[in-house]
Amino acid sequence: MKALKVIGGLAVLGAFGYGAYSLGQGSLKIPGVGTAKKEVVTVKPGTEIGFVLLETIDAGGSKEGETIDLAVMNDVMVGNTVVITKGTRAHATVTRSRGASLANAVANRPARLEMEFGELTLSDGRKIDLTGMSGEDTFEFTQENTADRVDAASIDKLWQNPESREALASIVEKIENGEKVDESREEFKKLSEELGLKKTTEIMDEPGKNSKKLSLGTALDAFTRGEVSSLVGVDAVVAAQAMGEITDLVSSVDHKLRGIFKQRTIRATIGTPVKAKTTEAFQIEKIAIDKEKK
Repeated sequence: MKALKVIGGLAVLGAFGYGAYSLGQGSLKIPGVGTAKKEVVTVKPGTEIGFVLLETIDAGGSKEGETIDLAVMNDVMVGNTVVITKGTRAHATVTRSRGASLANAVANRPARLEMEFGELTLSDGRKIDLTGMSGEDTFEFTQENTADRVDAASIDKLWQNPESREALASIVEKIENGEKVDESREEFKKLSEELGLKKTTEIMDEPGKNSKKLSLGTALDAFTRGEVSSLVGVDAVVAAQAMGEITDLVSSVDHKLRGIFKQRTIRATIGTPVKAKTTEAFQIEKIAIDKEKK
């Protein structure tokens, strides 16, 4: 019996080895299924990739030379093939950071915040160089491309209602103090819908849609601990986008509570979208199956 098991095991290993060899040669026939073929997809230079920031940076506060974590916002496709999956990591470096101080304003030196794209790491460990969409080495953040994701008019409208104002202030206080918002969940969800916070509403409404683990609670906990970048794949992207909306909400409400205007500085909050493009061609291997005709 033991000898038969050994022989059977050798047979399986032999079949697997032959299959791997055949596929290496270009194709492998799978009885009852079809023919598996190895295909190579070429990703051309200049392929556009959308990213989200996995942390907040600001002019003057972030240090030049500081490394920023990024994640691919959506699957990158070539034809019907996913060549770079959503959540794939990349990094960038802060190359210019100047705050909006009174002295700088007098000297006509407005706030500046720039970064340089680094490398994107593919699932097989390969590193792909990136550059800005204009072909420039650096990406410049501006008031326009870092605009709040919360509509100011919607905030103002809710602020006129005493109950809504109290609810907003209460939720913002809890978030700032790192407290749980579970008991205010339904109220927060309603406010999020009214304010158009799509990603926040998404993880409150369908916590298992993109991930079985990600929810508002886990996203807020990771955000409070400064560990959003430690989340994996799609979780990191959705959490960053939701936390970006909540960060903008907290900032808007905080300024209203304090009765002050926002400074004319530049702040790229977590979840801010940016675009880059590849600088070189690279190839992705995939397995395609031609099903047998019955």
